[in-house]
Amino acid sequence: MIYFNVATMPDRLDVLTDMIESIYDQADEINIYLNNFTSLPFKDKKINQVIGDNSKGDAGKSFFAEYVSGFYFMVDDDLIFPKDYVSNTMKNIYKKDAVTYHGRNILSKNQITSYYKAEAKKFRCLGAVEKDQRIQVAGTGCACFHTNDIKVKWENIQNRNMFDLVFSAMVRHQKKRITVLKHEEGFIKYNFKMLDKKTIYDNYKNNDEIQTEFFNRHFL
Repeated sequence: MIYFNVATMPDRLDVLTDMIESIYDQADEINIYLNNFTSLPFKDKKINQVIGDNSKGDAGKSFFAEYVSGFYFMVDDDLIFPKDYVSNTMKNIYKKDAVTYHGRNILSKNQITSYYKAEAKKFRCLGAVEKDQRIQVAGTGCACFHTNDIKVKWENIQNRNMFDLVFSAMVRHQKKRITVLKHEEGFIKYNFKMLDKKTIYDNYKNNDEIQTEFFNRHFL
């Protein structure tokens, strides 16, 4: 089974709809964690919806992982995915634990003072990655794993809006690997309707003490 999973907010319903359209025919089920919604926006048998209080932010994309069995695609609502996204990912996930198209390796071997400003090798989902690379921190907006291989427990997620770090630490503690997959620029596209909306990065790039402490504690 192929499950697509996303967390969203009410002001992002327009980009969410575009994202769903891009992956709809590739999914067996689509699971949406609706942070701060007051009603269910979709009426579609393929789409499961849960309303949450935004206490865990973007981690809502992992909410369904304990309840399904299959390939668990985590996606962000501001991305547009190609029609061969699933087939390309499935072709490359063989003998890999978790895969993504976005991530980073922090280059310092010592404690860092800022997660977002630390020197790092970054691999962008919107840019080209020339070959598969092992990475420390996955971008969970374009990641996939099999629920038999990696266990994600909702109750163990304590940090809000830093699920890239939290998920990557879970994978690391389970002695699994994360691989960013090679891809061409433009394989995944950004939805430019997001230009007037703030992202997690916008909110925390100059206020990343919690992220920095978490990285130092779990990755060094």
